[in-house]
Amino acid sequence: MDHLITQSELEKLQFSSRGNPSKLAVYSAAMREYRVQLNDHFNEEHPFNKTFSESHLEDLRAFAEDNPDDESAQARYAIQKDRYETKEANKTAHIDRRLLQSELKNKIAAGEVTKTDLERAALLAKTNGSDDNKVLYATIKKLLGEKCNENA
Repeated sequence: MDHLITQSELEKLQFSSRGNPSKLAVYSAAMREYRVQLNDHFNEEHPFNKTFSESHLEDLRAFAEDNPDDESAQARYAIQKDRYETKEANKTAHIDRRLLQSELKNKIAAGEVTKTDLERAALLAKTNGSDDNKVLYATIKKLLGEKCNENA
């Protein structure tokens, strides 16, 4: 089976394309390919389910396991499984952001920030541009700049 464009990939591409015409073109192409995939693998007998239910996903999994040579069955299950997992992850994204905020604040207080923390703070500020998240990013950037000056 060829590489499938998934809902989670589309969301990442859409997020990273904000304000960047070349990335927006990549996202648009991926979205067109995704729609082609849906048309290729879903039909009246096996419709694309826009709502989510674990029983439907379980039915798709069972059908895919019973028909290992059916590429469309494998694709239908993979596409719907990723959509379900993405939806579930989005439900708890705010909790993940709060945990990251807390972790970054503790690292700042301890003076133990790294470049990885700066990247994570940048992503946090981009996904949720609250003043607190922008301050976290700026503080980590300043602390890392001071570390570089001390080492010079």
